[in-house]
Amino acid sequence: MNVKNTEALFYRVRNYAEGYKRFEGKTKEQITSELNELEQKPMRSLKSLQYYILSMRDKLHQIASPTFVIQGCLDDPLYKESAQFIYENVSAKTKLFRYYEHSGHIIALGKEREKVYEEIAHFLNSLKW
Repeated sequence: MNVKNTEALFYRVRNYAEGYKRFEGKTKEQITSELNELEQKPMRSLKSLQYYILSMRDKLHQIASPTFVIQGCLDDPLYKESAQFIYENVSAKTKLFRYYEHSGHIIALGKEREKVYEEIAHFLNSLKW
């Protein structure tokens, strides 16, 4: 699994912000203005996020609870690789991996969100509590 550098992480944050602002129904002018403002702010926390990603990668084998990994096919290839890495490295005996053809990274706001919710509910209901 490739680890994203802080520049790449900022690029993803900016893209998520842009997508969310569109979801909010903001005008193109509002979005441009707010993204320009975002680009001027220092994001010191990205280095911490990068460290967190690295440290969690090495602990995935400790996850033994049932795990459902979901991935949007419209997401960046690097994140697709990460989702597969997570699935392959958790120790859970019960695990499931699903791709959603018409979804990006923020699946809960995407076109397939209802399908995602249903499949998560089905997965949870299939577990022996």
